[in-house]
Amino acid sequence: MFETLEVGKRIKNSDFKERELPLRQKLLAVQFELAEHDYPIIIVVAGLDGAGKGSLVHRLNEWMDPQGIETNTYWEHSDEEESRPFFWRFWRRLPARGQIGIFLGSWYTKPTQAAVDEEMGSEDFALHCKQIEVFERMLSDDGTLIIKLWLHVSQDAQRLQLEETAPGKQQNPRVTDTPYNLHGKYKKVIEVCEELILDT
Repeated sequence: MFETLEVGKRIKNSDFKERELPLRQKLLAVQFELAEHDYPIIIVVAGLDGAGKGSLVHRLNEWMDPQGIETNTYWEHSDEEESRPFFWRFWRRLPARGQIGIFLGSWYTKPTQAAVDEEMGSEDFALHCKQIEVFERMLSDDGTLIIKLWLHVSQDAQRLQLEETAPGKQQNPRVTDTPYNLHGKYKKVIEVCEELILDT
């Protein structure tokens, strides 16, 4: 499935600059229109490490009205979160009507990593996929608009990106070994992510 995404399309910087302002204006207009209709909006930003997820979230916050957005990033589970149901940490951050919640690191992250690391068997993984589907269906039935963005990157491009970030790894405690470990299992990551996307 992802092979079709690796087309190497690029836009010239001059073309981007020319299109940037109209795009920003359209995005802002859509944000205000959706807020008027009282839709809660969830934007799930997922994808491979090194694909630019953090940059995309930064750009969305820069381009849109920040008063209507709450960005949620998730790292390791806290002790409090571990003692509660899996979706609790996300449920308590769901956006109110008329608001946008951006989720960087979401309910997709943990089952993906567990399946890649073979800490979760195929039956448990299928159960997690079903739970995600039920969770999102419940929100959708209640009027929530869920936008899922997947950022993909080839294995070679991912390696280059990880090499660029490696020097700053010691200074940033949030940069863990996980992206580097997952890069070594790139094919397995792709298989798991394809299954997760198709099943949810």
